Amino acid sequence: MRDGNKDVFSVVRAERIDWIGATLANRDASLYQGWNKRDRALDPGRRVAVVFEDFVVVVQMGLKQSGELKANFVTCYQADNSIRMIRSSPVWTRERCVEQLLKRNGR
Repeated sequence: MRDGNKDVFSVVRAERIDWIGATLANRDASLYQGWNKRDRALDPGRRVAVVFEDFVVVVQMGLKQSGELKANFVTCYQADNSIRMIRSSPVWTRERCVEQLLKRNGR
């Protein structure tokens, strides 16, 4: 269903549910900085992973009290219309992400 209604069961989404974990666990996933709609900018703390076709998994990174990275699932979807833009985004790196998160937290 393409009308934005997520209350309706989607067979297509259900068929891809296993792709989420597989994408997050895949060491060879292509990783890109994600778009932050609120700031209208690319965000080194938002990671977009691509493994299967044009299926993307988006997580928002943060820092634990210990300083370790943590990730919160944001969304996943088949990026039919936006995969070209995603693949042209800067590559996500742990170093750049941590640098940005430390700056945001005033550390």
